[in-house]
Amino acid sequence: MLIPLVADMLAAQQVSGMASAPTAHYFCTFCDLDFDDIDILDHNEWPEKDVEHIHHYASLWKNATNEKEWKTLFEATGLRWSPLLRLPYWNPALYTVVDSMHALDLNLIQIHCHQLFQIDVEVMGGDGTTNAPHQDKRAHYSKVDKRSFDECLQHICDNRPDLFNELMNIHRRVLFAVCDHYKILGNRHCLVIRTRSVLARNIQEWRNSNIQDVLAFLSSDAHVLQNEEIGVTDINLQQCTAKQNLYDAIIESINDSSEKFERLSSFIPQQPSSRVVLGKDLMEAIWDGMCHTRLPGWIHPIPHNWGTVKRGKLSSDNWRVIGTIHLPITLIWKWRNETGRKQLLLQNFMNLVSAVNIANLCSTSRWKAAKYRELMTSYVLGMKELFPDQRLWPVHHMAIHIGDILDLFGPVHAYSSPYYECYINFFHHINTNQKIGELETTFMRTAVRAANIHAVLADDNTLRENVFELIKTMDAIEKKDIRGFRQATLLDPTKLTTFTNSKGSGHKFTLDAGNYQLLVDLLDHQSAPPRRPPAKVFCLDEVSYRGVLYGASGSHGDQNSNIYFCSPQGVRSGSELTHSQEAETIERIFRISDTSHDGILDDSVFLVVREYPRLTVIMNARIQDPYFKYGQFARYLCEASLTITRVIRLTHVVSHVTLTAMSEDYEHLLHVLPVDHLMLTFHDDDGDQGSN
Repeated sequence: MLIPLVADMLAAQQVSGMASAPTAHYFCTFCDLDFDDIDILDHNEWPEKDVEHIHHYASLWKNATNEKEWKTLFEATGLRWSPLLRLPYWNPALYTVVDSMHALDLNLIQIHCHQLFQIDVEVMGGDGTTNAPHQDKRAHYSKVDKRSFDECLQHICDNRPDLFNELMNIHRRVLFAVCDHYKILGNRHCLVIRTRSVLARNIQEWRNSNIQDVLAFLSSDAHVLQNEEIGVTDINLQQCTAKQNLYDAIIESINDSSEKFERLSSFIPQQPSSRVVLGKDLMEAIWDGMCHTRLPGWIHPIPHNWGTVKRGKLSSDNWRVIGTIHLPITLIWKWRNETGRKQLLLQNFMNLVSAVNIANLCSTSRWKAAKYRELMTSYVLGMKELFPDQRLWPVHHMAIHIGDILDLFGPVHAYSSPYYECYINFFHHINTNQKIGELETTFMRTAVRAANIHAVLADDNTLRENVFELIKTMDAIEKKDIRGFRQATLLDPTKLTTFTNSKGSGHKFTLDAGNYQLLVDLLDHQSAPPRRPPAKVFCLDEVSYRGVLYGASGSHGDQNSNIYFCSPQGVRSGSELTHSQEAETIERIFRISDTSHDGILDDSVFLVVREYPRLTVIMNARIQDPYFKYGQFARYLCEASLTITRVIRLTHVVSHVTLTAMSEDYEHLLHVLPVDHLMLTFHDDDGDQGSN
């Protein structure tokens, strides 16, 4: 069976037979909300798509005999025929997924930076306040609409069997005016939705009911509206499409009338003031913070001059690292003492950061999906309030639907597009002449050549030995993480076998007395009966657990030595037992040679770590940690000096962390932010209720 359709938003709409223009009235693949109603954020007011309706009008489009019929049907319904509709079980509304990479990383984070925060390295940043006018979304009607309005009322009075089809031939503006005037609402809805099919269906159901409103409508002449009741303008908007015609009509109207001239002048907007937030001061602080941040090896560093014209476009991975790591670290610190609008901007942005992180987890649950919807809805509502001059984009609405996709299909790594983008990147590097017909042959020929090379190398051991270095290079290219942060989608978190790399691994080493005692204390606490390990161990520079690489500080794996650690059974440090999650740095990795007691390779690997202590009570009284209140995806400050040494099991490592040295007068502090390569970890004070 073919279930999910995975593509970016425009491609998904095209393949499923729906309107693909960014501002199409039928912009959503999941519900029947009209583009004019994009500001409606109450999930309960979004009308569900009717699969029978989709099949019916898609079939009419397919069977149309000329271009005029195609255009008329498409403008009325936003539907075309798709070969996928030949599948009897195919539901285009439920099976067309919203891709998180394009919706969140390449769109929402980028839109927030460029459109809302407005990057400009030539001016100082402010709080985003502007005097730009609010958008006027009131409907305007022409005389043609008035005639259609009367025609619509007549259809309602006649109530012929094909009333629905008659209504579908009337413009949505007119149908909306009828529903709005007579308060015709859908079942269990409190708002009038502008989608043509929804309006027509609601009018038909209302007409066929016996409610008092319908009886009053039929027994009086009140249904004949005057022009002023629906705001009719004297200008025929259907004919005056050319700018010159509109200009002439306006000049004729205001000629020799100072009152009309003044009224027209009042509509001319003032020059909006600059509302740059990411100005020169903040961008320099962000760039400086990037230089002082230690990232794990699997996170690609961001270009040092991002945000400038010279830098140009950024990848989805770049935007995700910027939005979930560098911006939260800098904005929370720089705005820690702000109490006004900047605090509201920060809270709104952190709602987006938290939602993006939850959406990309490799495990999900009903609770996590609901938490995502709550955060994303709060973000969009906050955006409307803080930036009233900015319109919502279709991607804002579609991003809220990702919560529904999580409920239907589970974690996004199973159907998100980064995996397929790797192959698109592969195709982009194949030389072609861009000629349809030859293009497909070129792709096939290249793929067959690669497959033949693999087959020859697999069958001929002598040849493999002769081209050993070439094979190593080919394997490295195949495993290359071209999407950085997104490599988590290619890892297998159930693969618990550990392995070491060949560089400096496996040599024997004798633990010193202190570390040996820590190992004994750990095994005494966690083993039954108590276990006496050997003092001689195998020392490793790097070790991989569930596909994630960890390295010892000072070795070639130093970049992966900063970790976030927690043991559910508790950890002994001397005579104390602790349960908290802490940031640590790995000083040594070793494997005990005697594994016969446990019999599990993973539990035989241990780490000698030192802790970055959290702020003491005295220091907390002097320096309030501004990060802690924003939760897991902002984390906390700690002291820069390493203190407690302990021995832990590799299996108790939660994730890597980023470490950022604080600036100004706080060089003795570090910021700690857990970054989970497998995207498995999420904790909230309300608690999770299980995962898929």
